[in-house]
Parts: sequence; C-alpha cells; structure tokens
Amino acid sequence: MRKYIIADLLSASRFVWAVVLVGLILIQAPPAMWVVLATTAALLTDALDGAAAKKWPYPDDGKYRWWRQDQKDPDGSSKTVSCLDTPADLALGLSIIAYTYFMVSWVWGLVLFLAVPSAIIGLIVINRAERSGKTYVGLLRNIRLAIYLACLAIAICVWLFTISHNPVLWLVIYLAGAVVIIYLKRGRLIHGKSYNNTNKHPKPKSPR
Repeated sequence: MRKYIIADLLSASRFVWAVVLVGLILIQAPPAMWVVLATTAALLTDALDGAAAKKWPYPDDGKYRWWRQDQKDPDGSSKTVSCLDTPADLALGLSIIAYTYFMVSWVWGLVLFLAVPSAIIGLIVINRAERSGKTYVGLLRNIRLAIYLACLAIAICVWLFTISHNPVLWLVIYLAGAVVIIYLKRGRLIHGKSYNNTNKHPKPKSPR
C-alpha cells in the first residue's frame, strides 16, 4: 500500500462526513450520540492527517497529482502542499454549524455562523502573507486554528448538553480528546507550520 496517500485520505474523509451531516439535516434526523462520536472522529482526522503526512511523506517522483500543488517558502525551498486540507476543514466546519443551527439550537448556530466571515478573511490574509514572505504567518495560523477549534468545541458541547443525561462525563472525555488534538498539532502551534506539507526541498546553493 502506498502509505503516503493516508494523509490525503484522512483529509478527504472530512468531506464525506460533511456530506453526511448535510444529509441528516435534509432528512431532519435529530441529534444522537453516534452523530457526536462520528463528528468527533472526523475532527480527529484534522490532527491525524498532519501526523501521517510527516510519517509517510510523498516521494519526490515528479508525478502530477491534482490534489497537491507546489509551494515556495520564504527561504527559497519548495514543498508539495495538500489542496484538500483547508477545503475539508471549511466543509466540515460549515456542516457542523449548519447542523447546530437546524437540528440543535438556532441561537448557538447563529453565534457560530458569525465566525465564518472571520475565518474566510483569515484565510485571505494568511494567503497574502505567505506570498509576500511575512514573518507573522505562524501567528495568523495559530489565531485561525484557535477560532476554528473554539467554534467546534462549542458545537460539540451544545450537542452533548442536548442529547446526554450525563453531559459532564462526556465533557471530561472530550476535553481529554482535545488535549490529544493539541498534542498532535503541536508543530503548527509552536512553529506555525503544518505537517501536511511534505517533500520539502532546499534551494540549491549557487557556487562561489
């Protein structure tokens, strides 16, 4: 098996669950514990895909892959970047917010929806900062990640208090899961870098 595709498969799985959540909205399926657990599993893939990309990087074989693109770093090195990661995050986040609005609590759904414009603006600012080689890209990524995780944590908590008779126990469990996610994303939080970027090749030095 080509293990280097595992990271992209994990990213693509978030698209699949986003479609499932939209389907649950259309059929008016009420919130249930299996929905919470499956959504949590989809959220964990956001941390696992980076770890998988680091462990099993793509080979430098020169092959064209439509779901990956080359990207230049400010230091002149190049790397291939997954095109699935950010769209998958947006799709999953929007589907969770929509499910919260239509099936759990329209008030909390509206509160979470207000974070969408800030996320879109953040992506635009980060993209421009990367192209111009700004040094504060890592800080911007951390802010975006913090907003993203906070919104998803609020959604999960609202779901738990809606369907569970013992929400405190489940909150403790999910807090433990949040610690795992933060640990797996420690590289991005500390250095502002994503492990979903692989095949980094330094720029060759010119002869003296």
